[in-house]
Parts: sequence; structure tokens; C-alpha cells
Amino acid sequence: LLKWKENYIVIIPREIDRMWIFYNKITEEIEYRKIIEQKCQEILVADNRENLLYFCPLYIQDPILIIDLDTLTCSQIIENWIEKVPCDCSITSWRGANNGKYIFFPIRNTRTLVRINCGIQKVDLLKLDISEKVIDVDYAFGELWALPMSGSKLYQMDENGLIVNTVELLLEDAADLLPDFARIVVQKRYMFLLPCYRRGIYVYDKLSEKTYIVP
Repeated sequence: LLKWKENYIVIIPREIDRMWIFYNKITEEIEYRKIIEQKCQEILVADNRENLLYFCPLYIQDPILIIDLDTLTCSQIIENWIEKVPCDCSITSWRGANNGKYIFFPIRNTRTLVRINCGIQKVDLLKLDISEKVIDVDYAFGELWALPMSGSKLYQMDENGLIVNTVELLLEDAADLLPDFARIVVQKRYMFLLPCYRRGIYVYDKLSEKTYIVP
């Protein structure tokens, strides 16, 4: 779901070759437009100041797509962007991050971070020097963070995938165990962690270096 121009809300299907839905907020009319012909499942990971939408494939054998919002056309298809991954890995993350210069998204159940250069659309695979496998990343206020699939640590990285900071999630009640998390949301002071199954939102306070649970 995204805003297009001034008056439109656009709903983009995961099967990206299907019709995109354009809702005009002023006239309340609905239009259907076919933007992509290639059949694949894609997830919108970011947009940038150049009015481009970056789509990462749900499955690694599919291409990375870049859509021009001004013309509503596919400006680039990046195929064969990955050559070799572990045999048990075929799915990317469901989300990515954008620092204005690069687009980042992880390959699920690996330590591999995909980096797309927004200027030249070059794709690099960065191997993170951590013991855990990554499920999500987020960028805000000049900080890029990686969320492992399990464990009690969060990792801050630079744009080359080098670890520059590590935080430990510790709960006040030692009897409480941390769940596996699915998503990280980075803000200036806090990082919000959404668990896969357990109720509640886990919040890490960067200033006090403490972890809280919001029921």
C-alpha cells in the first residue's frame, strides 16, 4: 500500500504480474492497471528520492525489479543476481531497508545481506560476521540494524555489512525467556521487536540499555 502523486492510493499485489489497484481519494474511483508482465512473487522493500520502487523477489530464483513511479513502467530487471546459497535457503526476507544510497534485504536463514546500489543498480552479497542467521533489517536515523532469527543480540552494521555495535537483550525478570523475533523497527531512541508467536512488543531502550515488554 503506498501513496502515488497527490490523490491516489495504490495497492500492489504480491503476484506482481496481476493488476495493481489505484484508488482516487477525490473522485473515489478505482482503476486497475497491469504494470508487470513477468510472472513472479515480489515484495516492495523500498522507494527512493528518484521516484523508483525496488522489489525484492520472495524466492531467490526470481529477479529484482525496479519500477519507475513517474511512468509506471519497469525500468530495470536484475536477473541472476545470486549465484550460490545454501541448499536449504530459497526465501528472502519479507522486508528491506533503504539508507538513501543503498537498498538492503537479507536472505532468510543465512548470514547474507543483499545490497543494491541505488545509483548504478549494482547488487552485492555481503556476508555478515555473526554467529546467528538473519531474518530482518531496518534503517533509521543513520543506523542500520540486523535482527537474528534467534538469540538475544542485535547488530548494528555499516553500509558494507561490517558490525559496528552489538547490544544484548536482557529482561529484568531472569525467569523470562526471549522469543524468536520476526521484525525489527528502528527509531532514534528505541528499537521495537515483534515476536513470531508470543504476544506483546519487546522494546530496547538505547539510552538506558534496557529491554521492556509492552503487553
